[in-house]
Amino acid sequence: MFSTRFTVLIVLLAIVAVTLVHSRNIQYEFDDASAEAFRYPQWAEMPHKRVPSAGDMMVRFANHIFELVAFYGMARTLQRIPTIYITSKRGAQRLEYVEQVMPGLIMKFKVEFDTIPRQAENLEFGANCCQYYNIDGYLGRSIPVLRLTGKYHQSFKYFEKYKDEILNFVAGPKQFKTLPMSSSSNFISCIHVRRADFVSPNRHSTDFTRAAWKAFTRAAWKAIRQHSAAREYLTVATHFILMVTVEALESHVSNSAKPAPLNTTIWISGNSPTDDLIYSRYNCDSLLITAPSSTFGWWLGYISKGQTVYYMDIQQTNDEVYKTGEMIVDDFFPSRWFKMQYNNGEIVIRI
Repeated sequence: MFSTRFTVLIVLLAIVAVTLVHSRNIQYEFDDASAEAFRYPQWAEMPHKRVPSAGDMMVRFANHIFELVAFYGMARTLQRIPTIYITSKRGAQRLEYVEQVMPGLIMKFKVEFDTIPRQAENLEFGANCCQYYNIDGYLGRSIPVLRLTGKYHQSFKYFEKYKDEILNFVAGPKQFKTLPMSSSSNFISCIHVRRADFVSPNRHSTDFTRAAWKAFTRAAWKAIRQHSAAREYLTVATHFILMVTVEALESHVSNSAKPAPLNTTIWISGNSPTDDLIYSRYNCDSLLITAPSSTFGWWLGYISKGQTVYYMDIQQTNDEVYKTGEMIVDDFFPSRWFKMQYNNGEIVIRI
């Protein structure tokens, strides 16, 4: 409990899949100047063994961040240079997006505009997206290039021991005129809502209906306030409002097309995905993930300022990633995060 009375602001990070920059068909000129932008001098004369990442994977933005951070952690563990091989314009574009959020991470990679060498040894592991596989047995291999295959490598256990370094990889803070900024006199509680491609029965259980999801969001929002402390809340709204979000939070959201005064309820971010991540790093004192298998929500929480993360219990959903065994829950969600279960209209926070 806090001894001082705080003002608490709520920020809703409303992410719609069709608006993400990485899903657009962007025309990109792939020329020598573009290639040179990724050729960092510090890697030019380093003839060490390398661990290449498949930089052209057809994955979404947050999935790509997961892949690159995991590869970085693996390379550190195996004492090798993390290397990205790029063979397309789209691959270069994706790398640019990641660099906007984590320039420090990309600086740690060697980037090759070429195919992976034929003599590379494939390490066949990582068949499931969200499960940790122990790679210690690959330490000390003499082959110059190890190619880590597999699917996404979405487990924090690959890089958790480098967490402080990863947080420092994030770009510096920005000023967001339409969102509250963190200060010693406020507490910003962020909510990540992702519907769009998460509304099918394979994402949310058929018995966990849209109405139940809305009720969960409201109940979770209230429970977080009680769990944090009894504090005074201000109500704020911004120009970008997603109607399903308005319905989900009902009277807590002002349906306004203009930035609202500081006596309303909730800010709704209209930022780009890259800016939402940067915003979370420096402003979100807590983060609620309402779509538990959303990797974007996951990264909002992992790099958040306050490191206090709440998430819907994925075992209460019909999420195909969990139901098919692709995800080991303890490998995907850090144990320090708070799992929220929704039963009979009430939220239970598991610590």
